[in-house]
Amino acid sequence: MVMRGYETHQPLADLVDALKNHKNLEIVPNLLWKFKDGQIHDNGFTYKPGSFSCGIDWSNQPNTDTNEAIPILEFLSTQNAGCAYNCGWCGGSRDAFKRIFKRSRTIARKPRDEIRYEFETINNIPKVNKYHFYSIGSYNESKESMNYFLDLVENANFKSISYEQFYLTPENVMKRMAKANKRTFITLSPESHDMRVSKLAGRGVYTNDELEDWLYKAFDMGIYQVDLWYFVGMPEQDERSVAKTVDYCDTLLEKFKGFRVQPMICPMIPFLDPASTFFESPDKHGYRIFYRTIEEHRRGMENASLINRINYETRWLSRSDLVHVGFKAVKRLMEARAVHGQLPTHWAKKYTAMIDDALEFIDVVHKVDCISNKRERKKELDRLGNDILRRNNLIFYSGVMNQAVPIYRKIGTRWFDEIGWDSETLEALESNSISG
Repeated sequence: MVMRGYETHQPLADLVDALKNHKNLEIVPNLLWKFKDGQIHDNGFTYKPGSFSCGIDWSNQPNTDTNEAIPILEFLSTQNAGCAYNCGWCGGSRDAFKRIFKRSRTIARKPRDEIRYEFETINNIPKVNKYHFYSIGSYNESKESMNYFLDLVENANFKSISYEQFYLTPENVMKRMAKANKRTFITLSPESHDMRVSKLAGRGVYTNDELEDWLYKAFDMGIYQVDLWYFVGMPEQDERSVAKTVDYCDTLLEKFKGFRVQPMICPMIPFLDPASTFFESPDKHGYRIFYRTIEEHRRGMENASLINRINYETRWLSRSDLVHVGFKAVKRLMEARAVHGQLPTHWAKKYTAMIDDALEFIDVVHKVDCISNKRERKKELDRLGNDILRRNNLIFYSGVMNQAVPIYRKIGTRWFDEIGWDSETLEALESNSISG
């Protein structure tokens, strides 16, 4: 079964009711399903409400007591669906939303009374001051709606809060954010240091000089930390351009040493978003798509090679380049963060050693995965089985490790990652790991 829509609560409730009471599934709106005989049924896409979602009751939380040094405790809340902006690589962009849902309006907002209800339930949680709050879609909010939301944040007692922003946040808004919570994080995604690449990606609304001037103002306004995301896989972005982006990140780390400015870079793998503009019109933007249907993606993910699992490449970076250039960029940036004191040196060394090992082993697996004879391919992959499993177990486990905090951590009560650990906590953890 597949449930269509940006707002699926009511159709899912209808589906559960139909299954429990043995009703005909054809009455469930937005449902696409396959019967036992293999026949596909399309119930149509008729449930398209003007608003998005109902408020979440957060009050019933799992036990937050844990022996972990830095457990992951976080609320992730969405205030809207759709987007006001049109990044070509994004399957949730303005044009993608129109394309998929056939709506003239590209944003469906959560009603204010539902947002208020969520905060009322949050305020009843014991030890809520241990939780980070991640606000998704805040860049789509109007000035009035944002002020309403910040009033609710100010009356809450979160440990910290982060906001994703498209433009450089105005000073008056940053003052209000910092007043509402002293540990306020802002996340920006310039995509590239190069304005041309950034604009082609759908960003490019501020220059590097404007960003740097804004960073000083942000900290003057009381913003606690700014995270900057750069990506590999954008139009007209070649290996040289990626290297210059890392160089610029190094410049930022040097210029803002002592400030909480955290640049990160990531290859956009394994997938370019289906439904995105670049996916739908690849030739126009310099992309080549390898998998288009769900079945093609499923089969692609059965490949042993990460390179062969990627669903696209660009005119400037092949699938192999996306992996090798992307991973090397991450390595260089992790090394730069250690040099500038943002990470303990041995954390960075351990992380970059894993990258070196991955890059070497990926090529070994890729060569075997490209063997055309299926029997011979299986034989060679079986020979690599234990080596593959050992590396997979470093990645697929019940915790998380990432660029932000590159050590293995167990999840506290949520599946998604957190930010917001202060330097004192990390230094204490560092001391304990050394003494242990």
